[in-house]
Amino acid sequence: AIHSKAILFVWVDASMNKFAVILGPALAGGIIVDERARGTLDVVASKPVTMADYFSVKLAAAAAALATFYLAGVSGALLTFPWRVTGFDAGAFVALSAVHLFAALFAVSFAGAMATVFRDKLTGMLVSVCILGTLVGLAFLGFYYPEFRTVSYLNPFFDGILPIGVAPNFTTW
Repeated sequence: AIHSKAILFVWVDASMNKFAVILGPALAGGIIVDERARGTLDVVASKPVTMADYFSVKLAAAAAALATFYLAGVSGALLTFPWRVTGFDAGAFVALSAVHLFAALFAVSFAGAMATVFRDKLTGMLVSVCILGTLVGLAFLGFYYPEFRTVSYLNPFFDGILPIGVAPNFTTW
C-alpha cells in the first residue's frame, strides 16, 4: 500500500500539479487580454453577445483544452504504468486523477480571472503561476501538519490529492 501511495504522490505532485500550474495560465492567461491588446474588445462588445458570455465561452474552451491534455496524460500513464510500476493500482489512480482534474480546472479558472484583473497578459500569467505554485507547494500541508488540515480544505490542490490518504478505500466524501 505504501508503494502504491508513493506512486500516486509522485504522479500528482511531480507531474499533474506542475501540469496544471503551467498549462492553466498558458491556456487561460490571454482571455480578454489579447482582444484588449489588439483593440478588438470594443468590436466584440458591440455584438449581441454579452461580455460575460464571451468570457465564459473562452474560459470553457480553455478548460476543455486542459481537460483534453490532462486526460491524454492520464491515459498515457494508464497504458504504461501497469507494466513499469510494481503494485500499480489502476482504480486508485483513476479515482485520484478524476478528483485532481477539478484542481487542474481551478487553475484554468483562476488564470482566466487574473487575465481580466490585470491589463497586461504577462503580469496576469505571472501572478497566476506564482499563486498557483504557492497553492501547489502548500497542497500537502494538511497531511504533514494535521493542525492545518481544516484550512487546507480551502486549497483546491489539497482537495485534489486528498484521496491519496484513503486509497484504495474511497468514499463519496
